[in-house]
Amino acid sequence: MLAVLIGVAPLSIINFQSSIAFAQEPVPTDTLGEMKALVDSLVADMEQTQAEEEMTAEVDSLIGDMLIADLMKEKHKPLIRPQQIIVPAALITLGAAALGNNRLADMKYDVRDAFQRGRGEHRKAYVETWVTLATQILTIAVGPKCKHSMMDRMLVKATGYALLYTSMPIVNACVREKRPDGKGRHSFPSFKTANAFLAAEQIRIERGWAWGMGVYTIAAGIGVMQMYNDRAYINDVLAGAGMGILAVHGAYWLLPLERKWFGLDKKTKNKNRGLLLLPTYEPVTRTAGFSLAACL
Repeated sequence: MLAVLIGVAPLSIINFQSSIAFAQEPVPTDTLGEMKALVDSLVADMEQTQAEEEMTAEVDSLIGDMLIADLMKEKHKPLIRPQQIIVPAALITLGAAALGNNRLADMKYDVRDAFQRGRGEHRKAYVETWVTLATQILTIAVGPKCKHSMMDRMLVKATGYALLYTSMPIVNACVREKRPDGKGRHSFPSFKTANAFLAAEQIRIERGWAWGMGVYTIAAGIGVMQMYNDRAYINDVLAGAGMGILAVHGAYWLLPLERKWFGLDKKTKNKNRGLLLLPTYEPVTRTAGFSLAACL
């Protein structure tokens, strides 16, 4: 029995020593390198992810600041701006100055005489009424996308005409300037020119300068036709152009209030809304226009 124990003890000691030797055996160098590379890769991925998150948060913050700035800018955008009044006011002032200034009056008579010499014995071309009417209708239906809806544009046009029809007869009655051909005393300002420039300015606002300049060319041609037909002096045309431009801006100033009156700011599901536009002609006064019926 003792012999057996003595024989087993050295064997256990040998196994214990071998276990200790195996535990103290160093880890291979290549394994440490791989572990270090793996740790470095994980750290780099974490740093990259953190940097991307910080960059995304910064971009979101910048976009939010830009949106808030745009909203605040739109909110505080003035309804009436000085540049909207400068040009029409200058045209009206220049046209009115020729009524009391002798030098300017002589200039308008010289321009009238030049047109009459150029026309000579040719027949007068009374086409400006139909050109104005066609321009008004075509500019509503034809062209690129506008800034405002069809309903808003029709409201602006109707309001612009209301402003012209209420203000210009008052000015005609106060000034009572005789037409160059002697037929009537309502030459100042030129109503047909005002109609044409109202359409031109509305198109410029709605569809940009490219379309606006095209209609402005037509409007200027209508003013020239008024002088060619001996129906208006140059100062009448200038004042009419200014009043037409000012009338359409006045209509846009009143548009937010009109939208509230007619309930156009409310989201409704009424599908029966519509517009009916009919041309009209008055044979007694030889004037043309159009009537508007709207289902709101």
